[in-house]
Amino acid sequence: MAHNTNEEKEIAMKIEEKHKDAVEALFVALDDFTKGTTVPWLIIQKAMGCHRNDRGGWTIVNRVRKRLRVDRQIVTLADPRVGLKFLTDNEVALIIPVFRGRRARRQIDRGIRETDAADVAQLSHHASVSLALSRRHMREVRLAEGQGRKEVRMLTQATRR
Repeated sequence: MAHNTNEEKEIAMKIEEKHKDAVEALFVALDDFTKGTTVPWLIIQKAMGCHRNDRGGWTIVNRVRKRLRVDRQIVTLADPRVGLKFLTDNEVALIIPVFRGRRARRQIDRGIRETDAADVAQLSHHASVSLALSRRHMREVRLAEGQGRKEVRMLTQATRR
């Protein structure tokens, strides 16, 4: 981030210092919570000293989530209505792959839709070949992701019986 004046640099440094303090305070406040619990937003926001939707609020929450994952091996999911859910190992194994797969699928579908809007006649040879390869790759990834999801679903049904 480029800053033009010393005043802007000082403001940016103060904001960053405030974020560091808020991350540390929130991380300490979450010490008592273990896997399988949900931490309400009120507790999180009180520890941070600001609302999660305030400027920089989600940055603080995401930094703490990363620190929880790295330092304490706790994976979290943010539920906008409730709070941060500390997932158990079983939930991580069953929920995260499906959740991330859906997001990946949406991104791939979006990429395919957006590249379909390109007018190939207006592209150079290199760009048209690159576009064709990208489209083919995205379709292959979408197909593989769908097959993987089907395999997980079949395995889950088989193990529930």
